[in-house]
Amino acid sequence: MSNFIDLFFNLDIMAQEFDAALSRARQIVETHPSLLPGHLGLTRILIAMGRFDEAESAISQASEQVGESTDLLFVKADLSLRQGDVKRASKVAHAIQ
Repeated sequence: MSNFIDLFFNLDIMAQEFDAALSRARQIVETHPSLLPGHLGLTRILIAMGRFDEAESAISQASEQVGESTDLLFVKADLSLRQGDVKRASKVAHAIQ
């Protein structure tokens, strides 16, 4: 199921259909809060839209509902870099190892 979810997010993002992707991601997270791909998709879409505060909140929510994961740490590092916080990104990257 996760590959199916990822496919929809990627197609929407590639088509610049951010609002559709965001709506779909929110719906998946609400319906299946224990599925990490939904949380990752939501966070990636928010980052792509430049909505960094909401992305940070989505990462926190995912950590609470699913727990820490390598994929979630990669997204957190990406967000940190896009926010210009290289020090935080480096710290997160070291946690991946």
